[in-house]
Amino acid sequence: MIGPPPKFHGVRGILECLDRVYLNGYVPNLQVGGQVASFMTAHLGYPIPSPAIMEKMGTAFRRAVRGFADTNHIPVVRFHKGDRKIDVMGRYLSAQAATGRSGVVAIGVAQEYQNVFMATRRERSNGYPWFSFTKADRMAEVGAVYDATPAPRTPADILPGNHTQRRDASPGPAARNKWLTASVVDDAATVVSQIFDEAARRDPDHARAWVALVDGNNHQIDRIQAEAHARKVAVPIIIDFVHVLEYLWKAAWSFHPEGDPAAEAWVRRHAQTVLAGGATRVAGTLRRAATRAGLEPGRPGGTDYLLHVATADTTALHDFILEYFAASPAIQHAETSLVFRHLRGTTCYPQTESLSHRT
Repeated sequence: MIGPPPKFHGVRGILECLDRVYLNGYVPNLQVGGQVASFMTAHLGYPIPSPAIMEKMGTAFRRAVRGFADTNHIPVVRFHKGDRKIDVMGRYLSAQAATGRSGVVAIGVAQEYQNVFMATRRERSNGYPWFSFTKADRMAEVGAVYDATPAPRTPADILPGNHTQRRDASPGPAARNKWLTASVVDDAATVVSQIFDEAARRDPDHARAWVALVDGNNHQIDRIQAEAHARKVAVPIIIDFVHVLEYLWKAAWSFHPEGDPAAEAWVRRHAQTVLAGGATRVAGTLRRAATRAGLEPGRPGGTDYLLHVATADTTALHDFILEYFAASPAIQHAETSLVFRHLRGTTCYPQTESLSHRT
């Protein structure tokens, strides 16, 4: 919601909504990465804008919600996949309705994507770290532990190329005794620790092979490796092939025009090489192809532009982004930060970053 809420005069009615009512607050100076960094340093007073600050604020908020629920004896209900909210919340709503009073009947926790700021750590030439902040969709931290018997398969079993291969494909391993945990309150480190606790409960002597299946999230991989090292257990990490295909498709549009049918054959060829054990070879091939095409390392897809602009203040910078870039379907991503900041009556002060956009 941009601007003040609308005013209604002489309107009466009843709002019935079993799902949710959203109230979106709009903070003009917290819409782009550079403004988040300024908020942490200039407003909160921290010397370095770090994701640890975001975690601290998030933890405080979650504790406040828990405290509110405990103080007012409000149940906290976790929704699971496939749950109909009316079925889960029905008894709480009925109990509150019987009292004849308005009130919070329950706090529901659901797994939903939210567009939030994520931090990427970078190293300066002087060795000091700094962080850039970009928006990304984030969901609840989810983990599962299950038993499975290995089922050897060929690349054709997993990615058949014709009717005969699909007909003769061997089935994959089946999960048994699945244990699941999910949280929008706990961070990745806590959830990963819970996963290892459950695995240790099932196999305290580490007599069986432990394997971690992930979607490619680097932070999760780091937490798994750290937990495995702390517990002195070897845990091979495998990236889910569905997500490998997703990454290959993203790369495909760096080398093919959008909608080009040749992209599908390109993805299939590289995917089959990955399945045959050639993941490193595919990564090297793509890296060399990106270099020849002049694509920026680490940022495949589209073309990146670095723009230097001068505005009156950070609010004007934000308005510039909204007017010229945010509304354009050709812009996939935008980041802003300050190179120089001029305070009235003083000289220009150099900052750490610049303004960048991706199309």
